[in-house]
Amino acid sequence: MTHTTLTPDPVLRRSAERALVTVTVPAPSQSTDADDRFDVELSNTHRRVVELLDDDGEGTADRVVQALRDHGHADAATLVAVAGPDDVAVFATAETLSAGATAGPLPALGELMAAQQTWIPHALVKVDRVGADVELVTASHDEIDLTVDGEDQHITKSNPGGWSQRRFQQRAEEQWEENLRLVADRLTQEVRDRHLQLIALTGDETAVALLRDLLPDDLQDLVTDLETGGRAEDGSAEHVEDEADAAVRRAAAYHRASRQRAVTDAVGRGDGVTGRHDVLRALFEGRVQTLVVHLRAAADAHAYIGDEPSQIVADSARLHELDLPATRVPLADGALAAAASTGAEVVVVQDALTDYPDGLAASLRGHDALG
Repeated sequence: MTHTTLTPDPVLRRSAERALVTVTVPAPSQSTDADDRFDVELSNTHRRVVELLDDDGEGTADRVVQALRDHGHADAATLVAVAGPDDVAVFATAETLSAGATAGPLPALGELMAAQQTWIPHALVKVDRVGADVELVTASHDEIDLTVDGEDQHITKSNPGGWSQRRFQQRAEEQWEENLRLVADRLTQEVRDRHLQLIALTGDETAVALLRDLLPDDLQDLVTDLETGGRAEDGSAEHVEDEADAAVRRAAAYHRASRQRAVTDAVGRGDGVTGRHDVLRALFEGRVQTLVVHLRAAADAHAYIGDEPSQIVADSARLHELDLPATRVPLADGALAAAASTGAEVVVVQDALTDYPDGLAASLRGHDALG
């Protein structure tokens, strides 16, 4: 299976801004006492922020809690809030992350990014011979429901007998194809416009096969067929969602692994670099095409940034030589912020396929190795 190239996640783009505090909050959306439990988590979050910040702790804590409360906890396992000087951004994930709060000049979004990259933007298509119900999940986590229907004039009639049976069957098949062509055209437009990376098909076997055949060649590798479920309300909706989720996770894991291998191959050819010094130098120069961050390996290391996140170095003396301030930041946070500000693709993992020095590796734009 192949996929389109990742672009920086909208969450990473937030990393290009300075932050006061990043908080991670469990969102017990599935429990019967979810509202009460969420109130407890918000109270704990308020306390953590007040204890963490010396200046304006109460004010920042109030803003964070209000933003989390306004966002709500439905349909999420964890919320992550980034409180800047003027606003609070809230992100949701279906993954379970540990509660906590971190203060610093940059958001601490590594674990959120690793969680977000366990899935990919996709379409779940429940199809029959009349049309399809389509659920789209975009890169920005928007969920969009569409219905595309054709005609059922020659589909719902009972089968005739005698000499007209073959003609009826031909007309029915022509109607099926016309209906499914409408679905294929709309699905193709949505997948391309929204840069979706997986199409999960389920429903009537004949309709599924016909729809697959009607999709253009460049989308064929994005298609996977689910074994259960369909368009009708037959009690199988939960099974379909579970199977679709498993398919999305498998595709995401394949995609992450393929991007890591591509970076490792680039390093082997001399078209990439590893380690804190060389990767940060390439980020400073805006030459990183794909950055891989192994969070565990990078956990105890640090970097320095100047006025902008892209001004990132391993040694503060380099910034002083350029008459820039030098602010110490955790290595992963700094690398992610620099990648976001320079438009680099980012892959964030808890466990890497290869042991990179300092948990960093990068392929370089234009196959331009460092001299």
